[in-house]
Amino acid sequence: MKLTKLVLENFRSVRERQEIDFAPVTLLLGPNSAGKTTILIALFYLQQILDREQCDPIYLEAMGNRRIDGFRSLVHNGDLNNVITIGIGFDPEQTIGVEYKTYLEELGDIFDIHFIKMKDIADETEKVYVEFKIAWSQLHRAAYIKNYAVSINNEFIGELSNDEYTKSSLVNRLNFTHPLLLPIDYNLWLESIDKEGLDTIASEFEISLNDLIPGLERNKSGATERVKTVDYIFEEDKEKPMFPVFFKTKIGALPQLGRTVDTNLKVFDISEPVEYFNRDIITRVLTQVFTSPLDKLNNYLKASVSIGPLRIIPDSSFTPNPYPEQNGWFDGTSAWDKLCLSQQNDSDLIKKVSDWFSNRDKLNTNYNIFSGGEFDIKTSPQLLGLKDNVYFCKIDSSQMLFPNQVGVGLTQIAPLIIAANIVQDGLIAIEQPELHIHPALQLAVGDLFTQYPLDVKRPMFLVETHSEHILLRILKRIRQTTDNELPESNYPVKPDFISVIVFEDNNGSTVTRKIDITDDGDFKQKWPKGFFEERRGELF
Repeated sequence: MKLTKLVLENFRSVRERQEIDFAPVTLLLGPNSAGKTTILIALFYLQQILDREQCDPIYLEAMGNRRIDGFRSLVHNGDLNNVITIGIGFDPEQTIGVEYKTYLEELGDIFDIHFIKMKDIADETEKVYVEFKIAWSQLHRAAYIKNYAVSINNEFIGELSNDEYTKSSLVNRLNFTHPLLLPIDYNLWLESIDKEGLDTIASEFEISLNDLIPGLERNKSGATERVKTVDYIFEEDKEKPMFPVFFKTKIGALPQLGRTVDTNLKVFDISEPVEYFNRDIITRVLTQVFTSPLDKLNNYLKASVSIGPLRIIPDSSFTPNPYPEQNGWFDGTSAWDKLCLSQQNDSDLIKKVSDWFSNRDKLNTNYNIFSGGEFDIKTSPQLLGLKDNVYFCKIDSSQMLFPNQVGVGLTQIAPLIIAANIVQDGLIAIEQPELHIHPALQLAVGDLFTQYPLDVKRPMFLVETHSEHILLRILKRIRQTTDNELPESNYPVKPDFISVIVFEDNNGSTVTRKIDITDDGDFKQKWPKGFFEERRGELF
C-alpha cells in the first residue's frame, strides 16, 4: 500500500483547503513555524481517530505521546464553529477487506435461486480516497465525525453523515451507477426490464437494497416504494432520491472497524433464501465500501513510525524493551530496542545497519556495529551481562564502545537507518534528520531514502527538513539516472519518486505548493524566497 495525497482544511495553521501530493520520498520544506509538522500530526491524529476512536485527544500516542491539547488546539484559530477536513488518498496494491467472490460462486453451486451477483470490491479496488469532516458537538461537548465520504477508483461511491443526536449514522449518498455497484450481470438485467424504470432505478442492487429497508413495501406493480429523504445524488442531470439506511457507528459517522457493518436492514432466516442471501451480500458490499478502506488505512498507519528531532543516546545501562512500541520510535528508543533484540532471532538487521555506517559508498563513518552476543565472554569478560547490547567499533580496532561513547551524530542517525531496514508496508515520518549530522552524512541520508531495489518492498518517507544537502543528493541521483552515470552500487532515482512540498505563510494561514523536478534534476518552477537564498548571499 502507498499513500498518494493528503487534504487538509481548517486544521491547525491550515485555513483554506490544501492538497499535498505524496511520493515514495516526500520532502516538506519551508521556514520555521510554516506548518510542516502539521502534515505529520494530521496523519497520526487520523490514526488515533481510527484506532482509538478519539477525535479530541490530549496526546498523540504514535508521536511519543506528543501533547496536542485536543480538538480546540487542532481546529484552525481554535474556533469551535469551524469544521476540520482531513482527506487521504491511497493505492491499496492488494485487496481491501475480505473477498466474497468465492462465497458467491459457492452459493451459486449450492442453491438454485437467483440472488444479486456483485463485483468483488475487495479485488477490484485500485485507488481509494476517504475524507472526514470533524466538528465540535455543543450538545455533547466533544468532537465527532460529522461526515465520512469514500471514492474508489477516482469516482465517488458513498457517504455517511451524523447529526450528533443519534448513535447511528445515515447513508445519505450512495452512487448506484458506480461501476463497482453494478451487478456482474448488469447488461443482461438491462435487457430484461422496462426501460422507463431506469428513470428511478439504477440497478438490481438498488432494487434489492430497497427490498431490505424497513417500512418500504412493494406496490401492485412489484416495484418497491421509494422514500424521498435526506440528500440527493445527481447523475446525468437526474435527481435520484436516496433511501433511509442507517449504520451503527462510533464517534459520529465512523463505522465500527474490523467487522461487517451493523445496519437497520430487515433480517431474514434461511427459510427465505433469496432475501437472506441478498441481505448478506449487500451487507458485505456496504462493508467493502465504507469499512474495509479504513481497516486498510488503519493497519498501514499502525505499521508506521514517527521519528522526532531529538533522539536518545543509549549508554551501558540501556535495557531493550522486549516489546517495542510505536510511540517509542519518536525518541529512537524502539529503534535501539529492535536492533538489540534482532540478535535473538538471527536477524541480519545488525549487519545491514553496520554496512550503512562502514561502507565507503554510504555513510563511511569508519565504524562497524556489533552485538554483544558475537563475543566470547572468556576473551571479553568486560561484556559479562551486556550480551544484549550493541556496540560501535572502529574499523581495524578491537575497542568496543557504547553508543554514548561515539559522536552524537552517529547515534542520531542510527534510528533512521534502523527504521529504513525494518519498516516495509508503512510510513517513516522524520523530523529534521539533519540535526547534529555533518553535511557529508546528510548527503548519505539522501541515499538512505532512495536506494531500494525496484523489486523490494519499501517504506514511504515523509521528511520535514531544512537540509539542502539531502535535497541536493537526491537531485544529483536523478540527474545521474537520466545521464546513465549512476555509481555501480546505486539504484535509479526518477523525478516521480520524489515530491518536494514548500510551505509558506499567507496572512496567518499555511499554503503549500509542489515544486516539480525535471529529468535533469532541476526544478521546473522558480524556487520560493528563503531557501537556497542564504547560501547565495554568503557566497556572492
